[in-house]
Amino acid sequence: MKRYNYLLLFALAFCCTSMKAQVTDFPGLKRGTTSTPAKKTAPNDAAVENNVRNCLIIIQQNYQLEDITQEKKGPLGIGKTKSLFGRGGNKFFGTICTIGVKTEKGYYTDGRAVLPWLYDPNYGEYRNRNQYLPVISETNYHAWNEQKYKKFVFNNDPGKLGKDSILLISTKLSDPKLLIDPKTGDLKGWIVWVVKDSKATEPDAFAFSTQATELKFDSSGTAELKGSAPQQVIYGLFVTQQENKRGQSINVLSGFALKSNGKWLVRKPAMASANGTKTINSANPDELTPVKK
Repeated sequence: MKRYNYLLLFALAFCCTSMKAQVTDFPGLKRGTTSTPAKKTAPNDAAVENNVRNCLIIIQQNYQLEDITQEKKGPLGIGKTKSLFGRGGNKFFGTICTIGVKTEKGYYTDGRAVLPWLYDPNYGEYRNRNQYLPVISETNYHAWNEQKYKKFVFNNDPGKLGKDSILLISTKLSDPKLLIDPKTGDLKGWIVWVVKDSKATEPDAFAFSTQATELKFDSSGTAELKGSAPQQVIYGLFVTQQENKRGQSINVLSGFALKSNGKWLVRKPAMASANGTKTINSANPDELTPVKK
């Protein structure tokens, strides 16, 4: 009987040792170690730019000059038509392109989409005269990764342009779009600058310049950006990272970079009221081209 007990104990000890070996020698695991979940890696500049790029559109604003001192009679002498002018043989006097940002609230854009002539150096000589009035004549857009323009209709009333030169075009948009982060205080993220492409001459040729930064927002939602901005900046976005309901890390819009009194500030996305519009007229052009109806 004792001999039987010894054999039973020996068999149990062998089984335990064998089972332990099977666990610790499992393929892919080193003996004496356990598996751990992979750490989340912080996105680099290229990844942030790619996420932002997919949520941008390029807006093309075309404008003409209206001669407010002359009105032509309409067909059969009924009514009156406006005398509109392009420039240098072209249909439009000027074309200015800017950026629209797709968000959960709609498109955010800037003063270039509302008052494009203020950003056109060719308009300078007509700025302080009282004969010609600049009027937007055609608006188009395309996604960042597309080439063909489509018609874009929105109420470009300058009275709705915020005091920070940001305009919100409220509309429902399809994905991809940026969520808006209202948090203030200390935030780490990236400034994504949209700049004129120095290697191209087209008005809609843009490039990116991205820098990691940490900002401290006050209670009004404003933070001062230290350092300098790139040359020929068209737009500046402050992008941060947060976790969505699925536990995925996503980029969100946390502010716009704006130049004020020689300093660069970042302000939280918000619609601000404007106090009215600037009335700017012009005069005596030899280069104006009448636009045929």
